[in-house]
Amino acid sequence: MHPCLNVDEILRLLARELVESKAKATVAALARCCKSFEEPVLGALWEEQERLAPLLKCFPRDVWEEDDDGSFVSPLAAFTPLGLTV
Repeated sequence: MHPCLNVDEILRLLARELVESKAKATVAALARCCKSFEEPVLGALWEEQERLAPLLKCFPRDVWEEDDDGSFVSPLAAFTPLGLTV
């Protein structure tokens, strides 16, 4: 590996450019390819989340599900500050 890829700031800049270019699948693959890439690249990817669904999908599968149209359904998404469902 080239020594410049050991510099965390360079990896973050590269990852941010890829995320902004809408190449999120490439960024995810980059995070999985090398342990030293994982933290800075995943950081850049998580900074640009457009929806809350990917974060909620980190919960166990029995907590969430997807409708037939691909929309996200979860009792977690129905909580309000008072603990009531909407």
